[in-house]
Amino acid sequence: MKTFFLTVALGGAVLFQMIALGHAQTLTPKDLLDPQVSYEADRLVESQGKIFKGRVRHRPGQTLEEMTVDGKTHIVFLDRRLGRAYILPGGSPLMVDLRVDQAEALLSSLPQNISGMMAESQERLLGMDVMRYHIDHEQGVGQAWVTKKSVLLKLIGWKKPTQSPKSSSINPDFTMRLENYRERSFSEADFQLPKGRLHVKINAGQLKGFDLGKILEAFSP
Repeated sequence: MKTFFLTVALGGAVLFQMIALGHAQTLTPKDLLDPQVSYEADRLVESQGKIFKGRVRHRPGQTLEEMTVDGKTHIVFLDRRLGRAYILPGGSPLMVDLRVDQAEALLSSLPQNISGMMAESQERLLGMDVMRYHIDHEQGVGQAWVTKKSVLLKLIGWKKPTQSPKSSSINPDFTMRLENYRERSFSEADFQLPKGRLHVKINAGQLKGFDLGKILEAFSP
């Protein structure tokens, strides 16, 4: 159960890959995984009665995410410019080094096959124009709010056989939202990782059966 919560919390991304692989004509996987805008925001993830808080910084080609779980702050840095990803388990002297595509796959514990992602309505969220999408997946349904610059501001999901509720009175099984969102420029220092960590390089063969939560648990003290 602990590994499930670690996977859910970091990145708010259990469903993030799911959205990226949807069939919306106006969105591509690259759009959602790597929006062409620089921003920072607080990220809140809620699942099974637990709430996780963290921080995300993004600029084209690089995403730095922090999330505190059980008092430990974990860091994930996706550097698409170099094709590498770095996972820093909280409280550990180690830095796990792997290919960025492998890390993106780890951020989703759901099967990556979507039957549809359809635009439903234009709305306003955090003072911005967004499109609300309906998502249909073999394990659940959901709704996503995406800005014109392809930033995922909010995501809610229900496990099947529940159908996407028409009433907000039915509580979702998963919620992710951004707060204090602002677009800004960054310096290289804003994406510097803590120094002194011991690099542990992982290849694809060593990742069999692992998700992000299991990696964090394996390398955390």
